[in-house]
Amino acid sequence: MKRSAIRSLIVAALPLFVFVVILMSKTNKVYAALPGEDGVIVSVEVPADSAGSVTQIVATNPDTGTTTTVATVDSENAAIESVTVSAPSGTSVANQTNDVVFGQVNYTDNEDARYEIDLKKVTIDAEGNPTTSVTDLATIPSQNGYVEYAESEDLSYSPDSSNVLATSYFEGEGSWTQLDKVDTATGAVTNIITDNTYNPTFLNGGYAADGTIYFSQWHPLSGGEFPDYGSDIFKITSGKTYADREQVTFTDEYDEVYLDAAPDSSTLLVYCFADWERSSSIVEGYYKVDTATGNITYVATDDSDRLAFFSPKGNRFAGVQDDYRNFKKVTDDEMVMPQLATFSTNGARLSGLRAINAMHSYLGFDSTFPQMEWAPKLAVATPPQVLGSSTTVSKTPVLQNTGSTAALPSLIAGVVVAGGALAVAKKQEN
Repeated sequence: MKRSAIRSLIVAALPLFVFVVILMSKTNKVYAALPGEDGVIVSVEVPADSAGSVTQIVATNPDTGTTTTVATVDSENAAIESVTVSAPSGTSVANQTNDVVFGQVNYTDNEDARYEIDLKKVTIDAEGNPTTSVTDLATIPSQNGYVEYAESEDLSYSPDSSNVLATSYFEGEGSWTQLDKVDTATGAVTNIITDNTYNPTFLNGGYAADGTIYFSQWHPLSGGEFPDYGSDIFKITSGKTYADREQVTFTDEYDEVYLDAAPDSSTLLVYCFADWERSSSIVEGYYKVDTATGNITYVATDDSDRLAFFSPKGNRFAGVQDDYRNFKKVTDDEMVMPQLATFSTNGARLSGLRAINAMHSYLGFDSTFPQMEWAPKLAVATPPQVLGSSTTVSKTPVLQNTGSTAALPSLIAGVVVAGGALAVAKKQEN
């Protein structure tokens, strides 16, 4: 059974290969890249020297590959499974912080649940160093009775940092997936969707920077009966409910199972399985989806690099390139370590940062998706200069706690003096 491996990870520290830990699950990772400069990449990992009982949150510098440990869980009865990062707070890179919320599954075996999902919170600086201790935020309540098994599939911070969207999978009397909104100040949990239909594993959601919630979901195609079902992408605009959802893609020949919102909310990076019963020519892999039109453009195949998420600047991707799974790329007994890498937005590899023992989700076939998110960072403002032969304008910082970029108002006045002209730049900040 797909989920037996994670049960073993939580209940008992069984020996695991040090090059990677595979979580035998269906997780469809969804992230929302919040605008800003490219900060640290925050990931869920298993230390290379761990026997399987240790899970960590690790921050990686995207330019140097250097790492900082943010949080650690060392227990045979608990494991970190998901993570999300807030928009930056502060007035400069020197004093900025980001809040990190992570999902931890605990073996409890109480009267309500054998497993439960707890959300934890910690604050980091611009380099990924923790500035606070880990605190409890919330426990995700089951919407369908006793929980025999649970997974924290995804977390996604809202642009204003007021809440986190949590996607959680449960098994008990049947199986179901929940999409819940968690207040980051009070820990209050509000259910948005509970899917216990034929295939609830396709439900997975996350925020875009404009406040829209995008999610993939298994649904009837053209109102037909099974097997006329498939997965498409839907959205709930800010202030609306699930009843007001709008369908974004209408791709009967594809089953969308992964999406990542670009920082300008115009594009989704989507992983699509092919429905070969409808078309034998479909290429399985990554596509870009125009959020306004639903049109899709091919990016990369499943046998290529794993593209996981946009950078906050939106000009590159990052993810795990795990060539060891593609045996045609491995010769003799050589085993290629998975690499945390960056890619251009057309899928070309830019740089390999470091070997990584990433926590992976096993989404059918050979598809793997790292559980990570790229932290947005405040821009470094350059001081205004007197206008000469060229004009210099200070760089735009990201507004704290919004995840949006807005220009600081500037007033430029020209003062004409007899016999010559003196241009004076005056900058007035809000």
